[in-house]
Amino acid sequence: MSEKEILDLITSDTSYRVVYYKILQLCGEAISDLDLLSQLKAFPEMKNAVVEPYQLIRGLAEVGAIARMSEDPHSNTWKITDDGQKVKTREAPENRILDLFVQEPDYIKIYMQVINFCRAPRKRQEIETNLNGLLKELKGVIYPQYFIVNLESIGAIEWVDSHWQTTQAGQSASSFYN
Repeated sequence: MSEKEILDLITSDTSYRVVYYKILQLCGEAISDLDLLSQLKAFPEMKNAVVEPYQLIRGLAEVGAIARMSEDPHSNTWKITDDGQKVKTREAPENRILDLFVQEPDYIKIYMQVINFCRAPRKRQEIETNLNGLLKELKGVIYPQYFIVNLESIGAIEWVDSHWQTTQAGQSASSFYN
């Protein structure tokens, strides 16, 4: 398998892209099936998931991003592969935030407004109200949801207990850009 196949899997479903990255992170050190599944189920992104956690793990294994360290069914452990490590580095939220800002430099101010505002948990309506002034300055119509979805998909904010909240990667970007 190759980096391209791993990247194809991770990017094929944007709703699980951050989850795949987190699995790769967890597999940086050897981790048992039970520990991996337990931590995976605790991710905020998995609360309303339609895909079973083990399907995500199996998908990463099938493309060679992670590998079993033991064939013993009672002590199954996983570890990231070299190709998985390269993709993990490329997919790091910090790198994806930078990529987004390079692709959409005109919106950095708005993205940063959302990231900073969501340091405290916020409802969608609160974010929309907070962005009203900035969005009126734009040419054309862009809805607040556009910025929320983009920031979630790159791991800058996450949905936790019915609120949007800035992630550690989002906080790092905020420190850098403010």
